[in-house]
This record gives sequence, C-alpha cells and structure tokens, in this order.
Amino acid sequence: MLEETRIALKNYDWLMRNRSDVGLAWESDTLVYGDGGVDIEKITERGFTEATEYQDRKDLLAQVTALQPGSPEQIVADALWDVDLRCNAGACAWRKYRDTFSYAGSTVRALREHGMLPPGPHPQSSGPNLKRRPPMPRFANEADLAERVLTLLDQHFLIETEVVGRHCSGRRLRIDAILRPRDPGPWKDDEPAFGVEFKLVHQKSFDTRDFSAWARQACDYTHVEWQGYGRLMVFACPSPIIDLGGTDAWLMAHLLGQFGVGELAPREQDGWAIMLHGDHVLWSERRGAAAAQRWSLRPKVGGGDRTRSLRRVTRGEPSN
Repeated sequence: MLEETRIALKNYDWLMRNRSDVGLAWESDTLVYGDGGVDIEKITERGFTEATEYQDRKDLLAQVTALQPGSPEQIVADALWDVDLRCNAGACAWRKYRDTFSYAGSTVRALREHGMLPPGPHPQSSGPNLKRRPPMPRFANEADLAERVLTLLDQHFLIETEVVGRHCSGRRLRIDAILRPRDPGPWKDDEPAFGVEFKLVHQKSFDTRDFSAWARQACDYTHVEWQGYGRLMVFACPSPIIDLGGTDAWLMAHLLGQFGVGELAPREQDGWAIMLHGDHVLWSERRGAAAAQRWSLRPKVGGGDRTRSLRRVTRGEPSN
C-alpha cells in the first residue's frame, strides 16, 4: 500500500470516529465537515488529523525543509515550545509542536526586515498553505487584464461591465464587472451573481499600506447596493493575498472570506477559478460549479443571515 494511501485512510478513519458531520462531495472534490470543508487532497497530508501526527520533533523536522536544524526558525520554534511547556506544566498554548512553525517564521521575518538579523531565504510556512497558483502573465494595464480575462470567461458567464451602485455611506461607487453563470442550474442560488475588481497587484511590489488599502476597498464593495443586483460577494483578480505566503496568507484569505471577499485567478489543474477562503473553489473551468453547489454567493450579515439578491437582465442574455 502506498504511504499516501495509508495516511489518507488513517485520516478518514479518525474523522469518522471523532466527528459526526463528515462527508465526501465527489463532484467538487471536497471533504465536507461542519459548515464548510477543504480540498479532498488535504486528507492525504500527514498531520491533517491526530492519527497521522509525527511522533517527535526529530521526525517532524526531517520532513520540513523550511526548518533546517540550527536555522533561526528552528531555534525560535524550539524556544517557543520549551518555554511554554515549563511555564504551563504541559498545558501549553501550542497544541502541537508544528503549531510554533508559522510563528517562528513570522518572528524571524520581522527581525530580518528590521535589520536585526542578516538577510536570509524567505521562510516557507509549514502551516496551512494556499493551493499553488501558476504565474500570471504581464498585462499592459488593468483594462488589458480585464479584457483578456473576461473574454476567457464569456463562454461561461453573462458579463456586465462598469456597474454602479450606492455604498451604505451614500457614496456612489463603480465596480469593473458583475458576472452571472450562463447555466445557473448547478449553483445553490436561484440567481447567482458576483462582482469582480481587477488590479495589477502581481506586477508591482505591495507594501502594508497598499495591501490594507486594497483590502478596505474590496470590503467596501461588498456593502454596495449594485443597481439591479443588490449586495454581492466581490472577487479580486488577481488577489495580493497569495504573496503573503504560508499561514499569513491562509489567515487573511479566511478573514476576508468572512467579509465576502474572494479571489478570481488561475489555479493548477483547474484553469481559471473563483475561490473563497483561499482553498475553497466555488467554480472553475475544469469542474464547473464546485462548492457553489452548496454555498450561497450572497454576503452574510450579522450572525450569518444572507442578503437578498435582486435580478437584472443583461444585454445578450437568452430569453426563456
């Protein structure tokens, strides 16, 4: 039996014994549990459940290239783990030794950025990772980016560009495009629609100020009543989140996902894809409607209620 198969079976067995809400959605390649799920490939990863945890630090470090023995990241990780064990007599804040890795990487990166450590290779987090994206080509400007992406998506979606709406503050805003699937049948919503905003974030350096301004704008757009549509989720094309790397990217993707902000970008083996929370593929060129078969595209309000969607006829839409 292959080691990957053995790990997958152990993980699935542990989930079935310890949770009552586990299922496999084969049409979207998703391992479903709780209110969401993860890409089914996660089940083949060692450490996904307690059944496949590494036995000791040496065994784990041997598998993690980001934490070479004697590296600053490994020294910081060991210090976090050992100090916590002594202070809390075993009731440590880190449930597992590997939980210290992302914090160690972030600490060392911050020290290097402030000149307190010599420059070194950017540490790769061993924590949750976003699915690898293929490199984006270069574009002349944002209009060129929008034209080329929307041309590719035209066979799958009805597209309306330069849609205006009114923000909850009263200010009028404009979004680059609103898309609706040509075949809404497999989608959970009766009339699914979502907004897309194009930014050339992959062709320039993005500092903290740029990133936070981008995130603020994206969240603002989810609070706009778009003419004929109402409030919508908004997907950035592409998103600068992936450049954060490792756990930082994963956490930011999940946080913005709660605000109704996702990503439209190419994904390995899937083609262009609409993603939320980093790993959850709502739709892709290869799969069609994936998680969108179970998840609504209407933004959440308060404790989780969904907003009402409106209906607008787009020029060129086939009549019933």
